[in-house]
Amino acid sequence: MDVTAPQEALGINEILRSIYGFVLGTNLDRITENMQMQMRLVSQQFNECFIAYLKSAHLKLQYGSNGSYIVKWMKGHDIIRLYELRIKVFDYLQRVTADFTGLDFSNLSVLHLLIRPYSIYPAEEVQNFLSLFSGSSSVMYLTVSDFHNSTSSVVMYNKFLSHLPILKSLDMDFGYTNADTDRVTRSIKNCPQLERLVHHSLSGNYTLRSHSLKFLNLSPCVLDSICLDCPSLEKLVCCNPVLIGTTSGSVLAEEFGNDEVGFIKEHLELCEMRPSDSNILASVSIIPSDSLESTANDFFRVGNDCRVILFTSK
Repeated sequence: MDVTAPQEALGINEILRSIYGFVLGTNLDRITENMQMQMRLVSQQFNECFIAYLKSAHLKLQYGSNGSYIVKWMKGHDIIRLYELRIKVFDYLQRVTADFTGLDFSNLSVLHLLIRPYSIYPAEEVQNFLSLFSGSSSVMYLTVSDFHNSTSSVVMYNKFLSHLPILKSLDMDFGYTNADTDRVTRSIKNCPQLERLVHHSLSGNYTLRSHSLKFLNLSPCVLDSICLDCPSLEKLVCCNPVLIGTTSGSVLAEEFGNDEVGFIKEHLELCEMRPSDSNILASVSIIPSDSLESTANDFFRVGNDCRVILFTSK
């Protein structure tokens, strides 16, 4: 086929890469579904451009049951950079670590780590796994669900977060964890640009200091008290019964609570919760921060316009 003047000016490879980007997107799970058949049926030039496209695109990978196959194929074609990575570890953490050894995570922006509790991993194995991402200084969005050993997990992730200086959003779940004794919030000091934080399954007394945080969701927790020193905070989501500063959540629910079903569902969705949870809620309270009192020991310092959204169970 003769190359026309427009093709020569634009570069035929760039045209093919654009076609791949439009048709295939950046999700490696989808790309590899019919990968082998694709590469047998098209020309060598298309194959070369296909690989070139994958090396330059912002690729996304969800690593699960077929993850080893995809990662080995990537390594075989020297496709080693990822933009978004979601890993589910159900067993054999060492194998997962071996699969990802050698990949380049310097371009990684989104990272989701799910480690199920079916196996108990030695601390060294978990540290080796996390060390894969020690150079991922571009990560801005991190989700961690690690249920295999909550106490040691908290300690290891505290250190891990120090490698993520521009982290903006953090969602953490270590299973049932005591906010007092396990010092879950200590890691936040390593995140000077953090704006969004979600904690799960915490109990006890929650204390947090952050100058950058804007959104804090504690609704998946059952806490005794919440003390905050977060001058930039714009929204706090939590569940009653709880003591906020020195103010009882029950008193706040009586004054500000709204039990209208549509209102409850609306705010569940706004707070990234399931609308079906409206069946177990008695009310939602939208509380202005200036209605909350504090003392030197039980403090509550947030942004001037911060709103507290309090869910009260039936």
